[in-house]
Amino acid sequence: MPDIFAMLEENQVESFPLLRPHQSAPWTCLLTQLAALALEESGETLPPLDPEKPWTMAGRHEPEKWAQLLRALTPGYTEDEPWCLVVSDVTKPAFLQSPSSTEASAEKCFDKVDLTPDNLDLTITRKAHDLKPGLIAAPRIEEWLFAIVSLQTNAGFLGAENYGIARQNGGHGKRICSSLGSSRTIGGRWGRNVRVILDHIDDLYSELYEAENPLRLLWLLPWDGEKGSSIFVGDLHPLFVEVARRIRCVEKDGGLCVTRGGTKDWRVAAEDFHGALNDPWTPLIDDEGDVKAYGGDMSYRGLQKVLCFSHKPLLLQWHQKYDGSKNQLVLFEGLMKGKGKTEGVAFRALPVSSAVRRLFSSPDLTKENEIASAMLNLVETAENKVLKVALATSAQARRPSFNGAIEWNGPDVDDWIPTVIREMDKEVDDLFFLALWNELERGAGARDDSDKTWTDRLRELVEKYFELGMKTLSLGSEMNLKGIAQGRNRLFGLMKNLLPAAPCLKEGENEHGA
Repeated sequence: MPDIFAMLEENQVESFPLLRPHQSAPWTCLLTQLAALALEESGETLPPLDPEKPWTMAGRHEPEKWAQLLRALTPGYTEDEPWCLVVSDVTKPAFLQSPSSTEASAEKCFDKVDLTPDNLDLTITRKAHDLKPGLIAAPRIEEWLFAIVSLQTNAGFLGAENYGIARQNGGHGKRICSSLGSSRTIGGRWGRNVRVILDHIDDLYSELYEAENPLRLLWLLPWDGEKGSSIFVGDLHPLFVEVARRIRCVEKDGGLCVTRGGTKDWRVAAEDFHGALNDPWTPLIDDEGDVKAYGGDMSYRGLQKVLCFSHKPLLLQWHQKYDGSKNQLVLFEGLMKGKGKTEGVAFRALPVSSAVRRLFSSPDLTKENEIASAMLNLVETAENKVLKVALATSAQARRPSFNGAIEWNGPDVDDWIPTVIREMDKEVDDLFFLALWNELERGAGARDDSDKTWTDRLRELVEKYFELGMKTLSLGSEMNLKGIAQGRNRLFGLMKNLLPAAPCLKEGENEHGA
């Protein structure tokens, strides 16, 4: 760790070659947490800011100094046990591995063995093309390290005695991580995020965290996994590094393996918080008045709830004075987890112009939320009240008995139209946030009214996908041509009434004038 931190401060880390995609976000968060905790504990003065070299924003330290800073988080361990992967004494902590209260309790509970890192890790597979476990024949230390970090800081609930982390909404939730990507390098993003956290450390404390001596590294505490052994949120530091499972890394046949033991309770008693723990990476949403960690996908429908959430901006998305004036990216990353399964890594980078940075620093995003909601309503209208009706009309008007009433349960509707609408929605997904930024800029006077409005773009998409849908209908008969003509007439009639060529959206109003 000391060498890694020193290299990050010199911007010398180009990649972690053995890091798997689903391990990237947990590993990045851990490096930032540990550095911020160590520097906060030291109390040292942060260096002057150099926006051109964001990797220096946490300072410049030799590896020996980083070792000293990290040891200060784990006093009393002369052999650096908390920073070692293998510690033979099970009553002492090892890296991300909680000690047992006695040797007897460890012998009783650690009854499962993982011989390879990918057996230990989170990728629960079901299909032949998935990432399979047990394929790393000669695992290296780094592969064990990354697998342990992934498990301990990103695991969900996986059946009896296999509980998950606190920073997600429920055992079957997802830990989505988000930040402003103002640098293209690993060291630059790390240095920037460490500095943002340290500059705003008081903002992370809330009514949740009130302990005078908060717990930081949870693997230092003995844990036998008994019922009632959970740690209360109020006893924690906002940047606490959690451990979801009881594991120990041991030497075996010249290599390593991991033994596991079950637990009868969560390590952190946080179920009632639904993942809303003021974590600087975890985006929040308002679920009918309850604030919860976002656990959805990376689609525009989900992420707009996060970006226009009017509760409190996510700390690492805040635009800082040292982030510069250029357009930047908002990054989202997470392993898509579910009940007893994983569904791959999802990543999304959304370009953000300088004119919409208010979105990431204002405590009141009511107007932005109104505009985004109006745009979503227009998508619903375009896809289901215009395109779907026009397609169904074309398909069913070919029948001699058609009288204008659509039979929504017919096979020509169920088997064909949803495919066309899904294809349109993919293009909507590509366009939505750029269009949202344009509308926000227009409302702020930063863009003129000559650009197309969201209604204009949806009208174009509806026409495009109607014509694409018509190409899948068999042509040649008079009835088919009649059906297409009736569908096209209905399309333009519906667009005129439901998607009129409207003036540009202004803050606080939608395209229907509300």
